[in-house]
Amino acid sequence: MYRGRHNQPARIIQQQIAIKYKLLVRNTPLYYTYKPELVLESANRTLYWDRSIITDKKVVFNRAAIVLTDRENKTALVIDSTVPLTHNLPKNKAEKITKYENFALELNIWKLNKLPKISRLQMCLIPPTSSDM
Repeated sequence: MYRGRHNQPARIIQQQIAIKYKLLVRNTPLYYTYKPELVLESANRTLYWDRSIITDKKVVFNRAAIVLTDRENKTALVIDSTVPLTHNLPKNKAEKITKYENFALELNIWKLNKLPKISRLQMCLIPPTSSDM
């Protein structure tokens, strides 16, 4: 159950990134039937989906939901998703950033111009209030 809840929003983001950078054509399946490929590649970019990335040093957390590398600009983006309850938001934000810091540092094997940006896709379950009903 956790992986499904975790992967559903990440699949949508992965699909949109792939379309934006022309790794997929626009007429891809609808987001709820889309099944991402592990690696999508063009001349300048590589998009990894839920795949372990091998680095020089062993890193415990080396499998983010999405990793996008841009060889032209020598940049990388690490995206992981979470679907926390509202009371866990502050804790979860710090946890995700800390979790992937060492991984981002080790991605410099790709000779990046700057450290990869760590981004988290955070979907939130907000309980209804009496005014929402």
